[in-house]
Amino acid sequence: MNKLLQIHNNSEEQRSYILKCYGYALSGCRKENLFVNLKGVRTGNGKSTISDTLNKICPSLVGVMPQMVLEKNFNKRHKYLMDTLGKRIITFEELPKDKCLDNTFIKDITGGVAYRTEVLFKNTKNIFIYWTPFSNTNFTPKFDGGEDMRRRYSEICCDNKFHSKQDFDELSDEEKKSGLNHLADNDLKNRLLDCKNEIINMLVDYYQKYLKYGLDKP
Repeated sequence: MNKLLQIHNNSEEQRSYILKCYGYALSGCRKENLFVNLKGVRTGNGKSTISDTLNKICPSLVGVMPQMVLEKNFNKRHKYLMDTLGKRIITFEELPKDKCLDNTFIKDITGGVAYRTEVLFKNTKNIFIYWTPFSNTNFTPKFDGGEDMRRRYSEICCDNKFHSKQDFDELSDEEKKSGLNHLADNDLKNRLLDCKNEIINMLVDYYQKYLKYGLDKP
């Protein structure tokens, strides 16, 4: 799992933290009221590698949702939330850069078990939320304020970049030794899928580490 270390800036502390986050989320635990954003300013940083892999390994537990569901004043969430029943991880790809996220909605889905929403005209239903929201962006999203949101929000910065062989060979020696530039492995996701049992066992182990040591941000 050396590539996972490279994705997380060669920081064992950061890699351990994000793996504990995924292990915690897959357990269905809601204790931490967590919203995790993996931010990579540079392209080709590999920040979506784990979520993409888990989506293929266990699609019944992991899903993807459009960014607009988190936007403030979006009034059709119920159409998407019904599809999250039974999920443990929902990833939002590339959050809106010019719009505020809905602080109240995020607080609701990270802090409670049930979210009450409209399903038919003048009818409502409790949708039970057992999933943790993750997002992959190249910026820090905007919130509509609130100390509670700052406590729930956890941002992990992926400052590295994975290059093609041609581009990597053109880097200076200093850039190659920086620890933030790496040779891309174009077959990485396929090789991770071949190790799906090991990945699940690893996340179970990191969930056990979460139970023992907690989830302190790096």
